[in-house]
Amino acid sequence: MKSHKIAIALILLSLIAACSKKPVTLTAVTNSVPKPLPPSPKTPEEIFEEADYLAYITVEMLLDSKDTASYRRLVGSGMLIDFEKNFYVLTASHLLPTFGEVQKVWVRLKDKDFSTVNLEAEFLAYDRVLDIAVLAFKTKPEYKGKVAKLGQSKDLKIGEEVVALGSPGQIPDCLSVGVIENPFIGIDEGTEHPGLILHDAPVRPGNSGGPLLNKYGEVVGINIRVDGGNKGFWVTQAVPIDDAKELLLKIIPNGLKDWPHMMLYLTLVNSWDITPY
Repeated sequence: MKSHKIAIALILLSLIAACSKKPVTLTAVTNSVPKPLPPSPKTPEEIFEEADYLAYITVEMLLDSKDTASYRRLVGSGMLIDFEKNFYVLTASHLLPTFGEVQKVWVRLKDKDFSTVNLEAEFLAYDRVLDIAVLAFKTKPEYKGKVAKLGQSKDLKIGEEVVALGSPGQIPDCLSVGVIENPFIGIDEGTEHPGLILHDAPVRPGNSGGPLLNKYGEVVGINIRVDGGNKGFWVTQAVPIDDAKELLLKIIPNGLKDWPHMMLYLTLVNSWDITPY
């Protein structure tokens, strides 16, 4: 009997000891979960391999709508984006001429299943101040590849490596590498123009509207022009993608051909002397 009492006492003592231990709190468990790691930088080769969304644009036009001999082609680049489950192409608005008559707009994609397919499109909306245009497809393509991932241009730093993709000289699948020289340059003091990104990744005629990407493969700008002229100092300028994203929310739902913003600084735009390249 005495041994049974001792056994019961030991059991009670062990239960008391167990109950007296500090319970594990939810906070302790939560704090033990590691934070997600930041994205890993990609090589230019990796960025290019993932860029199925790269678009090559051809605009067929007549300088004189009554004269078929005045036929001309404008070529440029762009990127396929997904907006509310619909595909659009983001590019530069100066691919849409301010003269003549547009006959057809064709888009090809870098994606292997669409590299030889001409998709008919049209200019849905554009802003000539920002030099941004959105193309809509006449028929939604059965596309299963990657779309452009839009990053944040406000995070760019001087000296940061960037990659430019496009079709210079109508040669598809081209890449160049450079660095940010200035993430924001104003156009004209006293106006509300948002400014441009300055970088030294080489671009040539045909790169217009193509993406400028950061080291994570995110689009941070839209290449629109090379500046320098007789100064002998050639630099590339790109529209910050933050400005483009803000504009997309306004022009795609409304589908405005002429976004009213473009009329505010028409003189300033003309002074740029932008030509499709």
